[in-house]
Amino acid sequence: MIEEGACPAPTFVKMDVEGSEDDALAGLISALPPSARLLIAMHDRASDARCVELLRARSFECHASRALTASRRGEWSSDPDLFSYGPTSDVAHDLRMLHAAGF
Repeated sequence: MIEEGACPAPTFVKMDVEGSEDDALAGLISALPPSARLLIAMHDRASDARCVELLRARSFECHASRALTASRRGEWSSDPDLFSYGPTSDVAHDLRMLHAAGF
């Protein structure tokens, strides 16, 4: 629908799809504008690694929450978040707010 012009490309995506994050992102990534921001709940290590790979291939920056950083270092916790943004995103305010919230 985005490619056909029936609806605009999303500029913010919150994703929590219980283990299918990488599949959902693979289908969405080509439609995202370079200014898009995403907040993705990661269900497991494999989805996390694949999503980061997909995002970085499109020059998106990736910021792991404290919970995601801890999960990457040890036992996986329940759906830790990844914040990602495109190369033309203006996210200074977003990053300050996330930091203040303990992200």
